Amino acid sequence: MLGFLGIALAIDVMVITLGALGFHHFESLTWTGAVLNATLIITGNGPLVPMHSEAGRLFETGYALFGGITFIAVVSVVLAPMFHRVLHAFQLGVSDQPPPA
Repeated sequence: MLGFLGIALAIDVMVITLGALGFHHFESLTWTGAVLNATLIITGNGPLVPMHSEAGRLFETGYALFGGITFIAVVSVVLAPMFHRVLHAFQLGVSDQPPPA
């Protein structure tokens, strides 16, 4: 289970880093402002600082779409082992014997 949480954390760190680099480059935000904007967009809260340039708006649009897909992927990575365990509770016993005729 901890391995899956580590994978999810690594994905989040990579995506937030990508967003912070983009916001820092396109909108000249400070590093803390860029990380905050990237994190808020990933969580679905929207940006804190409005974009002023066309390039910044285009980056924000693409990053928001990418962030939504990433959010779904991270939640899936975290919940998959738990869902797998629940499915084991419903598993029927499998026999090597052929069914009676």
